[in-house]
Amino acid sequence: MLPLIPESRPERAALVTRYREFAARIADLQSADGLWRTSLLNPAGYDFGETSSSSLFCHGLAWGVNAGVLERNTFAPVALRAWDALAARVQADGRLIHVQPVGHSPFRFDLDGTEVFGSGAFLLAGEQIHRFVSTAPASGPSQAPANAP
Repeated sequence: MLPLIPESRPERAALVTRYREFAARIADLQSADGLWRTSLLNPAGYDFGETSSSSLFCHGLAWGVNAGVLERNTFAPVALRAWDALAARVQADGRLIHVQPVGHSPFRFDLDGTEVFGSGAFLLAGEQIHRFVSTAPASGPSQAPANAP
């Protein structure tokens, strides 16, 4: 929504501030494997990453870098780590696995499961990752990930 809100609107600054706060908190909650857990506040209770929400977080962080709203050196590594983890969960037949089913509780679900919304979120993330790695400086934390789109 931020791209649709003119700079002249007084509420835009508050929304940008909220977005940056959200991005910082989401970055802090990323697991070592690059994904986020089905329960953000109890990641230790879930020993597996979930790919649809992780794709959306990756997209949101990469968009922020691309839009100049988030600091590249801080957030590009988080988005790239997420992208590598997501790309590693694309199967040879093209299915993205580790997608939590609609309406499913955060408890254990079939890790080989897929849903079309997960694939859509993954494609959104890939578009933003592609955009920032193709415009990134020649060196630094925003170099292309191992699985660049």
